[in-house]
Amino acid sequence: MRLKCAAMARLLLLLLLLPLSSLAQCISISDAPRHMGKKTCVAAKVVQVTQSESGAFLLHFCAVGTPCPFAVRVFPIDFGYVGDVRKLVGKEIEINGRIKAWKGQSEIVLRDADQLRGAAANLPPIPKTFDASRRGNAKFGTFTGNKTTKRSMKRPPKEPTEEVDEE
Repeated sequence: MRLKCAAMARLLLLLLLLPLSSLAQCISISDAPRHMGKKTCVAAKVVQVTQSESGAFLLHFCAVGTPCPFAVRVFPIDFGYVGDVRKLVGKEIEINGRIKAWKGQSEIVLRDADQLRGAAANLPPIPKTFDASRRGNAKFGTFTGNKTTKRSMKRPPKEPTEEVDEE
């Protein structure tokens, strides 16, 4: 009897500790506008990832040129916490977060990889050579820097030469 009560208490504690969003089913992108302002899970296939002029990545879930009721935005400041979202093209993802209105459609701002579930949660990090301020013009394996990273290139000091007195 005692063992049953302890097991029931553990089960109850586990249920209380689980976030409610993990128990809820994900909604589709067409249902997202009806859940404006609520924290929920949205499941969809990423069709395209683009980069805006401000450097933010936008995950699109509808065919190019068609209006879409939902998008996911990742700001440059969050790239290190999320990973390389460009690898999500063609993958089915589940994203948790608060749905907000933005430019006539609903969106979730992706700030952390913990908001993603499934295979999408294991994104590789953004390459070290990626520079968001260059808006996608970075080249892998090279680093040219920008205004804040360039340092004056000083030549290393010459080694002192010993002068030999010949007498």
